[in-house]
Amino acid sequence: MTQADRIRQFVMYNYIEPARQAGQKHVTVRAGDVNNVMVSKRLLPASRIPNVCNALSGKRFQELADVELIDRSGHPESTTTTFKYLIRQSLYARSVKSASPRKLESGTAPRLPEPKTAKSRDKIEGKRHFEIHIEPIVLEWSYWHSWEEVERDARQYGVVVPNKEAGVYEVKLADERKLLMIGRTNDLRMRIKQGLVRGKVPHSVGERIRADMKEGNVRASDIGIRWAVTDRPAAVAEELHKRYKALFGELPKYNMRG
Repeated sequence: MTQADRIRQFVMYNYIEPARQAGQKHVTVRAGDVNNVMVSKRLLPASRIPNVCNALSGKRFQELADVELIDRSGHPESTTTTFKYLIRQSLYARSVKSASPRKLESGTAPRLPEPKTAKSRDKIEGKRHFEIHIEPIVLEWSYWHSWEEVERDARQYGVVVPNKEAGVYEVKLADERKLLMIGRTNDLRMRIKQGLVRGKVPHSVGERIRADMKEGNVRASDIGIRWAVTDRPAAVAEELHKRYKALFGELPKYNMRG
């Protein structure tokens, strides 16, 4: 992966896609912010403002991210250089937003007779209904990192994955809206770094992805991975699957059986 590709991928995953998913029409990206975060995360070896500006102003980035550069302000090729993009909404999001809710047909199921007294009704309702109030779960997603960055050792500019922390993770291709998989684990580092990417511990999806790489169907540099720590990975993964299926009509490619 070239340095320009790394910059494009970083901005796509951490600026464009979150704004698109939030329904925003525009997004603003400041070159200095991108440069500083990428350097701090060791995604760039040192300050590369001109490279950041060139990567974000080119047609290749606009095509990959499905955006249009509508304004460029600030000093040329400096930390204050700011890019404003028009976000083109994905076809999937448009179809979901425009689809009308399906109406439930009435009279399709038999109804039980009404209880004769209020006392008997309360008794029945008390057995049928029971409320459980669960606190909201807030996820703090990591930045998207390429497969290669996760595979490398941290001492060689690799990515540090939380060790012995439960959580969820997602895998996707850089130039696609849809995910490749949604996973959960009780140890993010062991599951992602050692299992999914390196294959040192069993991971069925990791085996399938590495097989696709070997056959030339996908490149490691094109795959992005992100994660979030949570003490309720099963509940979070279930909800992520539900939301994804509601949006795309199916589960991610490697989550589907068969």
